[in-house]
Amino acid sequence: MGFQPADLHDRDADNNDTGAAIAEGRRRWVERMRAAKAQGEIDRFPGGRRKRGLPRLSKNPIIRKAQRIVEKAKAMAITRLQQCRSGPGRS
Repeated sequence: MGFQPADLHDRDADNNDTGAAIAEGRRRWVERMRAAKAQGEIDRFPGGRRKRGLPRLSKNPIIRKAQRIVEKAKAMAITRLQQCRSGPGRS
């Protein structure tokens, strides 16, 4: 069965609350992130779902990163265009 530390079972018995501690920590983190989003400190919930209508991301990490860069650049370009159209002297 391979090498196992002699105290493996004792260590597990001492850490019965590990799962509960992890769940509690995540609950507190989610609370903080929701508050930050409500206050406008963050735009998007970290680790949340992608917006509807966006294409699926590749499984290849290099292509995935490129896709995210392109999406961000497109969003910034659209924002700038909208700002130019509604800039000074326009109504």
